[in-house]
Amino acid sequence: MKTKQIWIAINILILAALACNVPAGGATETPTPATPGTETPTPPPAETATITLTPSPTIPLVSVSTATYCRTGPRTVFDIVFTLDVGIKAELVGKNTALDYWIIRVPGGGSSQCWLWGQYAVTEGNVAGLPEFIPPPTPIPTLTPTHEFTPTPALPLAPSDPTFIAACVSIPFSPDIFTGATLSWTDNADNEDGYRIYYGSGLIDTLGPDAESFSTPPGTGIYGVEAFNSTGASARKSVDVDCP
Repeated sequence: MKTKQIWIAINILILAALACNVPAGGATETPTPATPGTETPTPPPAETATITLTPSPTIPLVSVSTATYCRTGPRTVFDIVFTLDVGIKAELVGKNTALDYWIIRVPGGGSSQCWLWGQYAVTEGNVAGLPEFIPPPTPIPTLTPTHEFTPTPALPLAPSDPTFIAACVSIPFSPDIFTGATLSWTDNADNEDGYRIYYGSGLIDTLGPDAESFSTPPGTGIYGVEAFNSTGASARKSVDVDCP
């Protein structure tokens, strides 16, 4: 009787040990082997894209889309320093926002600076911190002396109405002579240098401007008077004088 009880106890222990090895739920899953050629490959880990940032230049620069003059100040009244060509970059040192100009350091010019019109300018870098420049005084243009043109004066107008008044003295066997004789005329010119008096074809006297008479002619014959200036002489007006 005692031996039977021991056997029963041993069987109970064996069953309990087997029960501990059974999966929960009472069923054991057997993995199904994969069919050759149908395996799903494990994808490789995704690559992380690397973005390379190009830092902005620490020194602000400017270039142009069209060759542009760079001057000693804004506007065309200032002298040209040099021409900034397409493809060349220059260092910016200042700006004038109101007039749309950039102040640059002349490439290869040491510390020289000039003003570049912003119409065709393309900037790089931080230009917000550039100082505002005040335009220099407008230059006073240098006048080139020119030869003063002196127009050639016109010929003076000819005198008119020549008149001869005299007392006639006759001397036998000699030419008549005059006493108190006067040749007079009307002065029509306003640009004459003077008047010339002629007796026959010979010049006997020269008078100043505005003259209208000549005293004591030499004797009977043809007297003439003309106005003159640097251009030439007027027409000569004559009077034939003879004793009665």
